[in-house]
Amino acid sequence: MKQSSSTSYTTGQKITRTLWITALRIFFKTMGRYKIVGAENIPAEGALIFAGNHVSNLDPIFGWMAISPYRHVHGIAKEELWKNPLFSYLMNAMGCIPVKRGASDRSMLRTALHVLSQGDCTGIFPEGTRSRNGMLQQAQPGLALIAAKSGATVVPVGIVGTYNMMPPGRKFPRPAKLVLAFGRPLCFPPDAPRQQILDDTMAAIACLLQQNGWPEALPAAADSPSPQT
Repeated sequence: MKQSSSTSYTTGQKITRTLWITALRIFFKTMGRYKIVGAENIPAEGALIFAGNHVSNLDPIFGWMAISPYRHVHGIAKEELWKNPLFSYLMNAMGCIPVKRGASDRSMLRTALHVLSQGDCTGIFPEGTRSRNGMLQQAQPGLALIAAKSGATVVPVGIVGTYNMMPPGRKFPRPAKLVLAFGRPLCFPPDAPRQQILDDTMAAIACLLQQNGWPEALPAAADSPSPQT
């Protein structure tokens, strides 16, 4: 599949990204015996928002590594990761977008919308933070805001196994089988209610988790409509 990115990277950043992807593949193959499900659901071109569940600190790097053969994704990550110079360089080499958690971050929104306007991809965890028990939480407004303003297609992502490998509170990973599943793209009309965007996306993520061995259900207060495609 074609990879696209409007971002310019230095030679050093390109080399860093290639080495980091290779190292992650070795790590997750060794520790996680991972498999990718539904890669045919990733459109080869056009603006995409990858939206997945979040249960472990491993989720961002596992997801980024798994998506990298198909599309270059600009993951949205907490700005604290840029405080360390080494992490800052790595995050920039990966093309990540910093976000201030717990506040309306217009800078993040502008950057994400610019990336999408160029036909590129962003990655977001709709829940906003890790689940402490491995179950889906309520989605925060960010996903719906970005999707509504950009008109980008949403690709739901189900991440299974990272909670077993390294749940919140655990400092070091342990071996566990991993699955990363891509669902059918969700295309929302311009006038789609933002709550519908959140509900349909979370329903699709829950379905992917159930289909791949995780006993998942939607958060109690959320509706469960059938995803639109």
